[in-house]
Order: sequence, then structure tokens, then C-alpha cells
Amino acid sequence: MGAAKRQAEVARLQEAIDVVDGGLRQSENLLMAGGITDAGDLVQALVASHHAVLTDPLFIGAAMARVRDEGLLAEWALERTLDDLRSHFAALTRPEFRGWFRDVEGLCGELMAQLIGQSPWRYLECDRGDIVLADSLTISDVITLIQRGAAGIVLETDSLTSHVAVLCRSAGLPAATGLHGVRRAVATDQLIALDGDSGEVELLSEGARQPAATLGATGTPPHTRLGAPAMRLRANLDLRLDAEWARAHGTTGVGLWRTFFLYLGRPDLPTEDELTQKFSAVLADFAPETVAIRLVDLSGPFEDEELPEALRGLGECRGIRLRFERPELLETQIRALVRAAPAGHLRILVPFVTDPAELNWVRAKVAAAQRHFGITKAIEIGAMVEVPALLFMLDELVTHADFLAIGSNDLNALLLARRRDSARRGPPTPLPHDALLRAITLVVQAGARAGIDVSLCGELASDPVATEVLFGTGLRELSLAPRLAAPVYRAMDRLGGDGC
Repeated sequence: MGAAKRQAEVARLQEAIDVVDGGLRQSENLLMAGGITDAGDLVQALVASHHAVLTDPLFIGAAMARVRDEGLLAEWALERTLDDLRSHFAALTRPEFRGWFRDVEGLCGELMAQLIGQSPWRYLECDRGDIVLADSLTISDVITLIQRGAAGIVLETDSLTSHVAVLCRSAGLPAATGLHGVRRAVATDQLIALDGDSGEVELLSEGARQPAATLGATGTPPHTRLGAPAMRLRANLDLRLDAEWARAHGTTGVGLWRTFFLYLGRPDLPTEDELTQKFSAVLADFAPETVAIRLVDLSGPFEDEELPEALRGLGECRGIRLRFERPELLETQIRALVRAAPAGHLRILVPFVTDPAELNWVRAKVAAAQRHFGITKAIEIGAMVEVPALLFMLDELVTHADFLAIGSNDLNALLLARRRDSARRGPPTPLPHDALLRAITLVVQAGARAGIDVSLCGELASDPVATEVLFGTGLRELSLAPRLAAPVYRAMDRLGGDGC
């Protein structure tokens, strides 16, 4: 990355810092104006603490240095800096240090969201009187929820001494922390009772304000039938830090985790150990849910100078075709995936397949790595269906693949002779082109005959207008950006399906 680009990345990171800091201070002012006087001193102290984190040389200073000195993208520099800090703080036991690092993690997530165009405040949807369930929240999240009239907060992580819990108590907001698995047991819009003193949540029976079950921090959530949606929604992710947002929106596991981000904005290729660490963390985040990790796909758009030197000059060498030009890159990635497999439920997704036999190359590399590392855990291998040629080989494809994922962006572009980035050009159309719908139907039917899962990802998956027509094709699994799940869920509610 040249000097001008490095400076632009520094400016982009600083802009994200300014937005997050400004949003936090605005929330503080609005909260104070609302008369939360009992918590006023604490709010001001915590905001001042967060501002200090956003200027801390150990965190922001180190990330800025990585951009300037190593030529890393801002997102990559933030994540590597956070990983370094995490390893240092893992050895510390004092609770105040753990609380500081929790703040750093939360702020890093907000900065990352700004950098990739996903404002973190979009995820804090709640009506006045709602009780909010989440994996964890940041201080700014809590301030925003108080401002929006939340009646209580239930967290799967954190403890009674965390900054979030202390702020809730000071603001008079009932909260329960450390209720692991609570979101699996509580349906969206279900009536519950929260006791902030005891840290217990009661599931109230439908139509009556009577306890149906009690969830405590030391108890095990009951197995309740909450009613499955018409379709299963899985997350599309680029960064590990998106995991908490994915959980907060109710997506189940990961339908597509793109790995090309790990190769952008750096001069060298990631090592096998580095990739193993990244893949293990993602799998552990979602365990025991399925995580489909896609092999690197150089689909762009990006410039050569944004890539490691070993990947420059390849043009659009898409997906599995990389095995002809840089087989060692894919082999390293596959070995890392195999090493990470014990951390969770791994699926390997092979992009831009043009011949079903191409999956055999991946399967052979996986088997060799399993023998080498002595790992016997089964690993599913699936194909991206995005090249129209595969539509004529579906019966053969399903004998090679353990699952299929339809890449709607590329399949649509190649079917209709469009550029991949031209989907938004021309007159708007309320529904997908009939040719694309027929192609999707063919893939779903082939998967059903073979008894394997078929999902769909891309922009079409997050279009609530298309949800009903996709349901009509027989499709029962979508993979989409977590921030776009809410309108799709509302569309599914109108379908009233019996589940998948």
C-alpha cells in the first residue's frame, strides 16, 4: 500500500473514531437531559473512560502505527491490535483490568461497524417497555437503550461487577447477567418477567401472566418449543467481531464467512498458524452451530496493491481456479481449517465451482491434512452454485457435495449477461428475474432429491420483497448480513410457515 493510501486509511480510522466518540457523547447528553440524575456521575465517568480508550496509545495508537508502518487496512489493523491485547490481558486476573478490556472489545466492535458501513446503533432496535436480550452490550449500547425506554436487559455474558451491570443498577434499569443460553429459550416478543435483584428471568405462559419456567444464572434453560420460522436465517460475515451482532438478530450460525478479508491490506500472506487461530475463534464463537467458511475468492473489487505480492497480477482468478495458479495458498488455508475443525461445526465452502469433480481436489487435501494432524472429526464440503454451467450438472454435483450454497449475485449476473455490480442499475424490479427463480428451483429440487442442505446468499437473500417468492421455490435457508435480518423476519411472519 503506497504512502497516499496509508494516509487515507489513517484518516478513515480517525473518522470512525470521531463518529463513535461523538455518538457516545451525544447519547450521554440526551440521557442526562432525560433526568437520569442518580447515574449521572457514573455515566460521565464511563464516557470519559471510553474517550480515553479511543485515544489510548496501547490500542488506537498501535492500530494507527500498523496502518502507517505495515500498510494494513484499518479493519485489519484494529483486529490484529485487539488480538495482541487479548493475549496480554488473558493472564491478568484483577476484575478492573478485565472490565477495561471488555470496554476495548466493545469499542473495537463499534469502530469496525463504522468502517464497514454497519452503524452499531442500527442493531439496538427496541420499543419502550421492551426487555432486551443479548450476548453482551457496551456502555454506549446501554445508554442508547435507556434513552429508547428499555425496561430491562438480560445478558448471556458479563457479571454483576461489569461496567454494564453497574450502570444498569445506577440508572435503575433491571438487569440479569451470565444467563448462558437464555436467547435459545426465549422467543422474540415472548412475555417474560425480569427480577433485577435475583438475576432471574421468568417465561410467562401465553395469554396469562403466570410463570412457565424460570431461568437463573446457575440453572439450565428449559427446552421449549418456540416455533421455527418459515426459513432459517444464517449470517454472512467478513469479520469475527460481527458475531455478537449476528446473535443479537437471531441468525443461526454462519452460512458464509468470507476469508478474502484476511488477505487484503497486507504485504505478506497469512501463515497457517495465523489462519488456524482466526478460524478456531469463529468456530468457537458459534459452537455448536454450523459455520460455513468459504475458501478465498478473489472477486474484488480491489486494486492489486491492496493484495499481498504473491497474489498480484492474477486478475479475477475466481475461487477454486486459484489451485492452478497458487495451489499452496489454498493448501495452507485447508490445513488451517482442518486444524481449527475441533473448535466447532465446520463446513468448507468451495467458491466458483465449474465442474463437480473440482470438489474432489478439496476433499483429497482435507483428507491428507486430517491424516497428518490426526484429526478424525467429519468436515462437510460444499459447493457454491454461481456458475450457470452447474445447472446442467446438478445430479452429478450432489453426489460430490455435502451441501450447496447458491450465490445469487454471481448467478444472476452470469445468467443475464450483466456485470456483477450492475444489479442496481436500470429500472427497479420488485421480484427476481424468472430465469433466476427457475435456476434456484432446480438447485433446491436437486438438493432435496439428494437429501442435502441448500441455502441462498447474496443481495437477494436480504430482500424482504423476494422472501415469499423464494419460499415458493422450496428454499428454506437464507444467508444474509445480520443487520438486514429484521425485515426478512417480518416477511417470514406473514408467511406463517411451519418451520424447516
